[in-house]
Amino acid sequence: MDTKRFFVSLVALAGIAVGAGCAVASGQVETPANQPGPSGPPAPSTVGAGLGEDVTLIPGQEVKIATKDLAIRFTRLAADSRCPPDVQCIWAGDATVELLLSEPGRGESTKAELHTGLGPTSKETRFAASRVELVDVTGDGSKVTVRVT
Repeated sequence: MDTKRFFVSLVALAGIAVGAGCAVASGQVETPANQPGPSGPPAPSTVGAGLGEDVTLIPGQEVKIATKDLAIRFTRLAADSRCPPDVQCIWAGDATVELLLSEPGRGESTKAELHTGLGPTSKETRFAASRVELVDVTGDGSKVTVRVT
């Protein structure tokens, strides 16, 4: 009888553990009121810059070029195969960033993917009679630096 109770208890505990794991994985576990929950993406912000200036952006942030009807938003890091710091690699790799280029006054916009790597990939694009160049991507991909000429 004691063995039977032990196994029933064990099965019940296993069921509770599986259920709790599913709730955590699906995000159904509530954060207590006295503890902060996970923060969402930063609210988009806009910075200004002139032609030829290097501007560093975080995801969701946008730069408006002062003398042109041109805005550039860093949408996301689309891919990153770069060699991690402090590791010796045969190939340096490539980071791909997605930018949203727009002319707010005309209602025109397009997405562009720019790359850090060498080869046939492009570090620059043209839009609204301007050249948009990817200057740098931080090691963790959390910031990009662009230049408009």
